[in-house]
Amino acid sequence: MIKLKRATINDAEKLLDISTKAFNDEMNRVLGRNGGPPGYDSIDEHLRLIDEFFVYLIENDDIVIGSFFLVPHNESHYSLESFCIYPEFQKKGFGFLTLKEIEKSNPHIRKLSLGSFKKSLHIQRLYEKFGFTKVGEDEWEIKYEKDFTCE
Repeated sequence: MIKLKRATINDAEKLLDISTKAFNDEMNRVLGRNGGPPGYDSIDEHLRLIDEFFVYLIENDDIVIGSFFLVPHNESHYSLESFCIYPEFQKKGFGFLTLKEIEKSNPHIRKLSLGSFKKSLHIQRLYEKFGFTKVGEDEWEIKYEKDFTCE
């Protein structure tokens, strides 16, 4: 059973571990090298995120399997950022279940935006399966939105 737990500064090391392993795994798979968004491998950046945004740990049966953070644009529109699941828990349906739990536990969110690295095709399939619609792209990223008011 997926549970979302709000992260505290005591969770910063765990968030760093999740982010580093998940992003490096994905970048090695698609580009043959480590990498991620700016600050993905910085403890100071994770502490800043905890302080400024809504950062969550994802738990399955009381085991931490991933993390993400939400950035508010207004009271009903948020962005989902750095949605990471440990590599050993990927491709088991936990991403989809997490998206369902985010939606269920945040009824005030009526629109959710996110981006996906262009070469991460399996992640794009997850977002599209969950009902996100492509709304744009740039050199590196495809931008998606889901409007929950249409359901």
